[in-house]
Amino acid sequence: MKRRYLNFEMNGILRKLGPKTLEFVLARQKDDGGFGATLHLPSTIEDTYFGLSLLAMLTRASNDTKGIRERISRSIQYLEGLRPQANWNPKTFYYYLLGRGIVGLETTPETLNFLHCTQRDHKRILEDLYYLCKARDKLGLEPLGIEKLGASKIDFAQWRTVKELWLKLSVADLTSTEHRPEREDAINWVVACQNPDGGFGFYPGTTSFIENCHICFMVLEMLKASPRDAAAAQDFIFRCRTARGGFARKNGAAPFLDATWHAISSLKLLGPLLKGP
Repeated sequence: MKRRYLNFEMNGILRKLGPKTLEFVLARQKDDGGFGATLHLPSTIEDTYFGLSLLAMLTRASNDTKGIRERISRSIQYLEGLRPQANWNPKTFYYYLLGRGIVGLETTPETLNFLHCTQRDHKRILEDLYYLCKARDKLGLEPLGIEKLGASKIDFAQWRTVKELWLKLSVADLTSTEHRPEREDAINWVVACQNPDGGFGFYPGTTSFIENCHICFMVLEMLKASPRDAAAAQDFIFRCRTARGGFARKNGAAPFLDATWHAISSLKLLGPLLKGP
């Protein structure tokens, strides 16, 4: 694993996690080199990115750097064997780009052609528009305007869930539109999503789940704000860790690869907040 992938300080977190979380991740790599959500589910493009991203963050927990490099080589073969398909949605395509990027695979003309073809479809939901914008950004292409994306009818002033807020903030940012959620309203609303258990709900007063925590931390980071109680949020995340080393969506549930990625990514975002001024 190249050191450039380790772009943040994880020593304190790794002391708490130990090698079991790394073992949990490695156990979900399949014979084809990709990763699956569980031990028994097949590999997917999205889960392969989660697995590779987690390896990049957790590799310090292992002394077997040669073994990790061999695992990554298998994933490179898996990704090199994939070609963009007509039935891929923008989300699948974006995670394909992320997976290739994290192992250093170059952009191909075929990849660019797929993006140009898929962005012509203006019958997109908000999530599709988000992933199209992210894909263009990942490829270093100039952003498209709201009108060209077919997103001119989006009401950026209203949202129902933390995910919808994140999508609208990101699309507004990536398209440089003047229409976007009002900053203070968004901050106050996200802060209100934190529950007494330290986690965050889909919206204020709803059950805490780990993916909501991650989304809320991304929103607050984008808006240069902080949660009401960062320490309680960290405690919630650690309570989601299971005996097998992976993380569940909430305490007492089954662990999954995506939930583990949300957990470690959340801890990364929380780190600077817990250090204090």
